[in-house]
Amino acid sequence: MLAPVPCRRRAPRTRLALLLGLLLGLAAAPASALPSDAELATLAERCAEQPDDPALVRALARARLERGDVDAAIAALRGFVARHPEDAPALAQLLGRAHYANGELPAARAALEQAISHRDTDALAHFYLGLVLVRSGERKAAARELERAAELDPSLAAEARDAQELDFAPSGAGAPGRLHFAGGSGLEYDTNPTLEGREPLTSLASDEDDFRLASWAAVAAQLLRSNEGALTAVYRFDETRHDDLEELDLESHSLGLGGIAALGRRTFVRLDGAATLYRLDHSGYLETANLSPALGLATDDHGLFQLRAFADKRDFDEEPSLSSLERDGWRFGGALQHSVPVELWAPGTLTTQLQYARMLTDAETDPLGFESAFDSNWISLDAGLSVPVGLGIRVESRLLVGYERFDEPNVVQFLSEGDPGPERRRDTIIDVSLSLIRPLTSLIDLELRLRETRHVSNVDAYDWDRQIVGTYLRLHFTP
Repeated sequence: MLAPVPCRRRAPRTRLALLLGLLLGLAAAPASALPSDAELATLAERCAEQPDDPALVRALARARLERGDVDAAIAALRGFVARHPEDAPALAQLLGRAHYANGELPAARAALEQAISHRDTDALAHFYLGLVLVRSGERKAAARELERAAELDPSLAAEARDAQELDFAPSGAGAPGRLHFAGGSGLEYDTNPTLEGREPLTSLASDEDDFRLASWAAVAAQLLRSNEGALTAVYRFDETRHDDLEELDLESHSLGLGGIAALGRRTFVRLDGAATLYRLDHSGYLETANLSPALGLATDDHGLFQLRAFADKRDFDEEPSLSSLERDGWRFGGALQHSVPVELWAPGTLTTQLQYARMLTDAETDPLGFESAFDSNWISLDAGLSVPVGLGIRVESRLLVGYERFDEPNVVQFLSEGDPGPERRRDTIIDVSLSLIRPLTSLIDLELRLRETRHVSNVDAYDWDRQIVGTYLRLHFTP
């Protein structure tokens, strides 16, 4: 004799509008607007009244997941499925996401595969299955799932690429010689045009604002890929053309080579090097060469850690007016970087970095008796967050706070301010940027970028602030 199927009570019409509004509100709310205690309590009450309604249990489980109560979300879903096994496939995607947030990879994989079997067009199920496979070290299968997710939902394209970057372990997938192209162009409004880059291209602030056209292009070629390592060559071109201040037009050509080798399933070493030529107003300006070794460790629960060292050699074409103002020399140091998926705002990534750098120039004592104006110690902390916010839009934000302490009294302060006993220069830098990125197609993204830099110094000549607003089209594809 067949067991009777429990009847599902329907909400009275007086409650239907309330429940519908609550469910739609939870579904449409941005990830930063977590369900309130009152909303969670209301959902829990309605689920208790109507324990056989799958829409209510899904909303309650999702709300608990967003609040970080992953175990309660899993318990609610499993309890419902135990009573109504026929609804298991429809709830499998949410259950798989909850298991993934809890670090339970085998259970997450089983649930997400069930969700895909139920509905192969479920982009989020493919995406989270790709994340599970990344963390399981199955790179080839992960790439298939992430590419499928991006195909079904182009707004996931950037997140899918970011997710694969956490997969540091080389694999046999991918033939040597595979090319990847990227580029873009955009218009920027700059309230205080200065030379590009904070440190290697230092200049005094301008008192004019200007528009400029920014363009870039890059190609990466995979020279080697095996189960033990990978080797990639990269060329990049950047150019800015100003509307009024043509003397600040800048272009650069950079050639880089990077290698990575797996030490095990979770650890790796990498070595990156590059040489760059900068031209200012169609003339030689600066040549740089850098080398950066790194040691990385990926964990299941705490993300990806990288310990980096770096050394940069700089050679400016311009001869300074005083020997103490020589900027040629070496900048070297180290950084600790941490990247972690934002599980409850998926697919998102939070990256933090602590950096120290030492600058040693070739400067000599000038006729006025001043030593190097640019030898310094630098320390900074920065954090970057990349998260989706709905409507296919992704937010990428970054905050950097840095402090630079210079070794010697500064000749610029003596010359510009007439200070007979100038202090040692001390700079504090706060740099904030925010980008809104919206894929237009699987190959083209539209970006709106806002950036503000505040450079506070005890030497007036180096005290400035700057705001940039830009709109760009970005192209990326792998043939």
